[in-house]
Amino acid sequence: MIKLCFCEHRLPSLTREQFQDYWHSTHAALLKRHAEVLGTEQAQAAVAELIEDEHRFADLSRSPIFLAEERQIL
Repeated sequence: MIKLCFCEHRLPSLTREQFQDYWHSTHAALLKRHAEVLGTEQAQAAVAELIEDEHRFADLSRSPIFLAEERQIL
């Protein structure tokens, strides 16, 4: 399985508590709303909305993103 790993840094204007609250409530709800189309051909609009939302709480210029292949070793 290929996974997208995103190491997000919070915006300097947010406290850690504000960042985590937004991420766990608002952003998570948005992700849940789009979960069915992610990984399909219809995902482009959902991903665009998720990225736009991340600009509200994450410093994307300092947030590395990479793909990783999950492999079971045990």
